[in-house]
Amino acid sequence: MKKMLKVMTIFTVLTLLLTMVTGTVFAAGSKSDVVEVEAKADGADVELSYADASVELTAKIAASKIDGAKEEEMDVIWQKDITSKTLPVDLTFKVSLDKGQEGYVYHYTDGDWQLVGKVNASITFSSLSPVGVAVRTVSSDSSGGDTSPKTGDSGLLLSLASFAIVMGGAVAGISFRKKD
Repeated sequence: MKKMLKVMTIFTVLTLLLTMVTGTVFAAGSKSDVVEVEAKADGADVELSYADASVELTAKIAASKIDGAKEEEMDVIWQKDITSKTLPVDLTFKVSLDKGQEGYVYHYTDGDWQLVGKVNASITFSSLSPVGVAVRTVSSDSSGGDTSPKTGDSGLLLSLASFAIVMGGAVAGISFRKKD
């Protein structure tokens, strides 16, 4: 009986660990970066170099550059110092937007952030420096819930159900063993 209890304990711990791992495995993968930058000059691809932004773009600054925008509507999702050996360069900042969202591109020049265009459209840069991307959420869903992009089902419910089934089988196995 003690041997059976040890085996069931080990089995239970392993099942619990498996449940925790599958909860994260079932989550949908996300891109390593929320913004994909496409660079072209004279129709040819251009190589860009990136570094952490030396000047911070904030939601307050981003909102101040758009008529009627409020700070709480803005979310700065990306900002980098960009360099290129080729100038001028046409950059397209590709961003997946949900319904009710607008994306904007900002460029830090002459000591201030400037709104230079919208995401998913080509913008010509004659110089490069800190560049930032912000998303404005102008409406929310009718349920009043979160409007952030969905990255996938976590699979937690499936994992917990599997764990419950395994544990139920283990308990039933032990109880039948005790009767014999």
